[in-house]
Formats: sequence, structure tokens, C-alpha cells
Amino acid sequence: MKTDKNLLFVFIGLSFIMALGLPLVDNEIYYNFLARNLDWSFFDHPPLLMSAIYLVEKLSFNLLGIRFLSMSSWVLSLFLFYKWTAFYMSKEKSLLATVCMSSCLALLGTSFLVFPDIVATPLILGSFVAIHSKRFWLAGLLVGLAGLGKWNAVLATPYIFMVVLDFCLKEKSYKPMIGLCKTALLAGLCQFPQLYWNYQNEWASFQFHLQDRYSSKKSGFMDYLEKSLNIVFILLVSGLPLAWTLFNKKIFLGMKSGFIKNRALWVGFACATLPFVMAGLKGQMRLYWFGLSWVFLIPLIVQNMSPSLAVYLKKTQKLYVGLLAFVLILALLPVPAMLKAHEVFPLKYHLKLNIRGALLGWDQWRNIPEIKAALSDKSYGFVTSNYRIAGRSALYFGDAGIPGRIRAVGHPHGLKFIGDNKISHEIEKLVLYADSRFKANNWLDKYCVQKPQWKNHKVFQFGYHVKDIKWAVCEKRP
Repeated sequence: MKTDKNLLFVFIGLSFIMALGLPLVDNEIYYNFLARNLDWSFFDHPPLLMSAIYLVEKLSFNLLGIRFLSMSSWVLSLFLFYKWTAFYMSKEKSLLATVCMSSCLALLGTSFLVFPDIVATPLILGSFVAIHSKRFWLAGLLVGLAGLGKWNAVLATPYIFMVVLDFCLKEKSYKPMIGLCKTALLAGLCQFPQLYWNYQNEWASFQFHLQDRYSSKKSGFMDYLEKSLNIVFILLVSGLPLAWTLFNKKIFLGMKSGFIKNRALWVGFACATLPFVMAGLKGQMRLYWFGLSWVFLIPLIVQNMSPSLAVYLKKTQKLYVGLLAFVLILALLPVPAMLKAHEVFPLKYHLKLNIRGALLGWDQWRNIPEIKAALSDKSYGFVTSNYRIAGRSALYFGDAGIPGRIRAVGHPHGLKFIGDNKISHEIEKLVLYADSRFKANNWLDKYCVQKPQWKNHKVFQFGYHVKDIKWAVCEKRP
């Protein structure tokens, strides 16, 4: 048990070091931009995370202060996970399960990065604890707020239904179902902000998540086979270092024999996994999407783990700690260490592999005399090729770029629904700009009276050319 506690503190410590030592990544910059443009909801995400970022930014002196959200959320999530799994197993095994969660690769990123999961995960786990304690109103409030944090919170509701169904069967009474109705009512009422926003904005969130983000290209048998194997691979990798225990015969047989007893967990796992399997078959897959799947799988595995297998697992986790520490050191090294590898190995440098790549160059570009002049002149507007680029540049624009003078037009929705997307009548000239990570600039010409002359700002890191920011200035088309 002491070893489990030590491992838990080590994994939490590594998460804190990463939270405080690594710069903001692309998604965090985008969420920060949305937080400065608060609304009832947003086309790709519910509003709770952005509201939390807004409040924390008001209280912190540093942009990295928003990482306080991820650190505090992660500790709370682990505590609630421990409390929840204690309904299924002994305290000793519940602690082991919590260690497994703290090291799970699918959840590790959200232990230090400010993603929507940091508000959704503790609320989902809190709703599980509440429903097992038959606190139906509290469960409804928590799962409802989780839905305002991330869409996939709805995938946790079948588990809640199954727990209540088990209450009914055990007690031979329908009264728990009345409690479930209370839970469902309050959870549904909590969704008013995003439903109201979608009603006003062409149901854009549903269109985006159910249609726009997926390829319409038809796939053949071999393509589906490749995607299916990729899904299985990602599911297993996302569960490291625990995933290998699924191949243990005793674990497999124990999970099989305990199916009826743990049917709520199995239903939770299936409902948390199948939508993303379908998304994977359509060409969209993220490793962290399986985080909720492993929340359900971990107690299923640990319940059936023998003491000897637990010893092997702890050895694996210790090796995993060393690997994470090595990766962390690499991530914290100056950029030249990454660039020098290009000289040693025949690998092409790619900006997306640089954890600092999202913010590179924007401070330099902002200080170009023409850009500085445009920022101080309210007759200039800024039109960029992608909503993520809008978020990055806005960090260096300050109040000048938020919200009325910066627009992104490259995404099917982009910043379409932030404030009044129409370029203000006061705007007479435009600064067009695009980043080398996106194929994009010529089609921005249509916003100009005449075809603009594009310029290229090269970004260098320690003598290496690592990025281009393409930009132009023009008269706005009426």
C-alpha cells in the first residue's frame, strides 16, 4: 500500500512539473481566445471551460496561471475516482486503481493541459459517487455541469441508468427510478445555455460534431480494416501501462465471470467507446478520446488482479515513471536539441513536433512596423486563415485584436459565431495573414479590392528556419 501511495505522488508530481514547465499548446491558446469572447456556448465546445479560464485569468498574473485549473482538477479527479471505485472493491485495490488512473496515457495529457476534460472528468466522477450514494439531485447537477464542460459527458449517462436499474432489481422497487427522473430533469435543465446558443446559431455544434469534422470520402474494405486495426492499437496504447494486463488469462476470465455483477461498468465502457470507434472508422481519432473508456476499464481489471500480477504491474509503472521523466526532460530542453537531431538522423523537421511551435514567431511578427501601425489604427481589421491562428496571434495583439477586429475564415465555422462576425463598417483596410502549418492565403484575396502583395516573415530558431508567417495589407472590399 505504501508503494501505491508513493507511485501516486510521483505521477501527480510529474503532472505538476509538466503543467508548470511547459508552454501553452495550440488548443490551450485557442480556449484562451474563446475565454476572452464569452458566449452561451461555442460551435465546437460547451462554455464551462472558457468561463473557468476567464475567472482564473482575472485572478492570475501569468498566462500559465490557467494551468492551476488542470492541476487542481486532476487531484480532485483522482480523489473522486478513489471514492467511486471503493463501491466496487477494497480500499487497497481502490488505491491501486487510482494509481493506474494517474498513470493512464489517455488521461495523462489532461492532468497538466487545460482541455475541456479538466472540468468534465471530476464532475462525471462526482456524479458517479453521488448516484451510488442515492443523492439524485446532486448527481443531476454534476452530470449536467459535466455536459457544459464537454459533450462526451452524455456518454456517462447510460452508466448512471444501469446503477439505478441495479438498485431497482436489488430492492425490488421502482422508487430509485423516481430518483433517476430527478437526476435527468436537473441534468437536462443545465444544458439550457448551449441549447439556447445552438437554437440561435443554426444548431452549429450538432452539425460540426456529427457531420462537418468527418470526411465524406467513401472507404473500401482495406481502408476500413486499416482503420479498425488503428483503433484497436490506439485503444491499447491509450491504456498504458495497464493495457498489457488485458492479455492475462486470469484477468480475462475474471472479467468474463463478473459480467453480470459489473454490467453497469461494461455498459459504461461500451457507450464511452463505441462513438469514438465510429469516429475512427470515419477517419477521426485522438488518443485522449478513450480517457472515459479507461475510467470504466480500470476498475474492471483491478478487481480481478492477483497480488502477484499487481507486483508486476508496479514494476511496469516504475519503468513508466522513468520513461515519462525522460520524455519530460526532452520536452523541457531548448529547441536546438530537437533541431540538431535533424542533422544526425534523416528526419525532416516538422513544426507540429515542436511543443513550442504554436507560439513561435508571433511576437516578432507583431513588431513589424506595418503590423504595429495597423494594430494602433482602428480602421484596420485582421483576417486570418484558421481559427487557431487567430487565437495565437491574439495573445500578442492584446485588446486591439479582441473581439471586433480579428476574424478567421478558413474553417467551415471558424470564428463565425463569435460576436458579430461581419467585418465592421468602420474597418477600411485589412491585414491578411496565414501560418505555414496551413495551406492558405490566396483565397483570402477575395476580401480585398485588389489582389494584395503577399509578404513572407521567416521565423528562425537558433539559426534554423522553422516557420513562415505570410501576410498582406489591402483595402477592404465593400
